[in-house]
Amino acid sequence: MKKLLAHVGIALLALPTLLSAQTWTSWSEPAQCAGNVTGTLGALTVTYSGVYNGVSTAAGQTCYVAGAMNPGSVDNSINYFANPDAYGANGPTNRSFIQLTNMVHLNETGSAYVPIATSTISFSQAVIDPWIALISVGNHSFPNPVTYAFNAPFSVASYNRHDGDAPAWGNTVAADAPYYDGLSNAQSIVGREFSGMLRFQGTFTALSFTVDNNENWHGFTVGATVASVPEPATAGLLAAGLAGLAAVARRRRRNA
Repeated sequence: MKKLLAHVGIALLALPTLLSAQTWTSWSEPAQCAGNVTGTLGALTVTYSGVYNGVSTAAGQTCYVAGAMNPGSVDNSINYFANPDAYGANGPTNRSFIQLTNMVHLNETGSAYVPIATSTISFSQAVIDPWIALISVGNHSFPNPVTYAFNAPFSVASYNRHDGDAPAWGNTVAADAPYYDGLSNAQSIVGREFSGMLRFQGTFTALSFTVDNNENWHGFTVGATVASVPEPATAGLLAAGLAGLAAVARRRRRNA
């Protein structure tokens, strides 16, 4: 019995790492600002594959892709997530994010713009209920709406909803103009100077999206409320321990 309780205790001690507080990715500067971007999300590794024009690290260092559209437009001294209306108490805990600009090109016939590639965020271990924080998606001035289309449904958890509340880059919208056009479906959002957080529900090893329009710049980062799902060994140990406790309880009831 004591040995069984010890095994259950060990399994339960492992659970706090699974039920960790919401955390956000700290992206690393890729060599020559080229190739995939990697970062850390708690103990996990996050990898971004897709088009980008720069990466800002948690320390405020920024690299820019050679030849990228408008590469030097980001002020490294600004924390773009320091907007309580857009991100609230659950927002990113560091200022690291991936910058996007030239995400589309003309199709083969030259008749329409299409995404250059599907962008994919991969996790080294499955995460539960991931979040995406977006910065400055779309523009009211031109106008230039930008659509993010994901491979999974989400809800808008928060956004810069107050008229006249200038975000860090200084743009505001008219009193009767929304920051975003709502959800065109459960998996797409059309932004017009939208900054805010999208919440996905479920267990994911990857999230992917396309962007349908070029813009001066916008960006994103990813976080998760629960860092990871149990490793098979831990889950098995916990299940075995609980099953053993149930067997002991049944035996005691029979003896009584």
